[in-house]
Amino acid sequence: MKKIIAALIISLVIAAPLFGQHWLPKDAVVVYSNSWSDGFLPDGSSYIKVKTNKAGFEEIVKILKLTPHTEERKYTDDKEPWLSWGCARDPKTLEPIKGEKLWDPTPDLSTTFVRQEGDTWVYAKFEGGYVYYTWINH
Repeated sequence: MKKIIAALIISLVIAAPLFGQHWLPKDAVVVYSNSWSDGFLPDGSSYIKVKTNKAGFEEIVKILKLTPHTEERKYTDDKEPWLSWGCARDPKTLEPIKGEKLWDPTPDLSTTFVRQEGDTWVYAKFEGGYVYYTWINH
């Protein structure tokens, strides 16, 4: 049984970059990850906190094609409640996901970089040596 569990863990570690984190710098360390998917509809969300440096963040911004958020910036979707650094939320109910103490970005949007297309939001910011990344499709 221990060999099966070890093989499963190794498989997941090797396969992790194939499941949506190919954009992470090689030296980045994921310290928090939470994802939700509807299963039928494309609705879902992903919250990832990564330990890296400013250069790693700049690489992420470039790879994900994120651009700076400003209060004047126009989006094709309502930014409320989607563009927010509050707690991790269920995209269907907008209720906070309970027990998420490792997800702790400040609510400040001034250093946030965003890509928004239709109902899909991708945004990130560098804060306190961590990159906070959010993907939401509603």
